[in-house]
Order: sequence, then structure tokens, then C-alpha cells
Amino acid sequence: MYCFLFFILLIPFIYLNQNYIKQIYTLSNVSKGKKVVNKMQIISTMFGIMFSFLKVYIFQKLNKNVKCIGLNKYELRFIINNKLIKIQVICNNDNPILQIIDDNDNDITQQIEPYFQDLTIITKYKPNDFNYHKLTFETIDGDEKTFDSHDLIQID
Repeated sequence: MYCFLFFILLIPFIYLNQNYIKQIYTLSNVSKGKKVVNKMQIISTMFGIMFSFLKVYIFQKLNKNVKCIGLNKYELRFIINNKLIKIQVICNNDNPILQIIDDNDNDITQQIEPYFQDLTIITKYKPNDFNYHKLTFETIDGDEKTFDSHDLIQID
């Protein structure tokens, strides 16, 4: 996808400078009408665009907000008010929606359908889900609750 986007951005450069592609390494000035274009500026702009694509690609590879933890089971990680929040969801592929049309008969399926995906948010966990045999929770009230490997964790 990034290569495709890069080539899409590269096409205007090639089209506007097709007469001067052979001279690109001479670094001379080329006048197009009243505008003077320096070859070094074009090359530096091209490298700037490539660097931007590379930077976005690296950020997406390093930033793992969605992690696959099983068959159609994912862990979503995000931060709200400086708190790390993790939610486990099961993504079912059973979506009965074919098309969504507004009152002017425009197809708006792409905008509305993502709100109605068949996702199940997992709210009941066991210590086994986190790869532990026993977990002990201490609450603000001073209560201590211990859960064994197959007990449902319920904190009231």
C-alpha cells in the first residue's frame, strides 16, 4: 500500500519533468515558463516524501494497538486520560448488512457499517486468561479477593 501511494505521488513529478529526467543528476536549474526549478530541490523533496512514508511505516509497526491473541480474538490497547486501557474482543464475521442508503438514495455503507460490526467485548476473565494460576486483588476498601485459575474474576 505504501509503495502504491509513493508511486502515485511520484507520477506528477515524472509527468511534469519528463523532458528533464535524463538531466536529473546534473543538478542544474530548469526553467518551466517563468518558474525555475532546482534539481536538488526536487531530489530533496522526493527523499522527504520517502522519509515520511518510512516514518509512518515504522510507527505503525512499533505501535501495536491491536494484538491478535487467538482465532478471531484481539486485544485492543489505548490510552484515555493517561490510563492504559486493554479490552479483549472477539470479531465475528457474521454481518447481515449489505447496503445502507440515506434519504437521497446515496450509498453510505462505508461510513455507517463499521459501527455495526459483530464484536463481542469480553468482560469476564479468569486468571488463566492472563497465564496465571492464582490472582489476589486488594481493593480500596481494604478487601482482599483471591481467584484460582478457573474462577471468574468479579470485583464489586
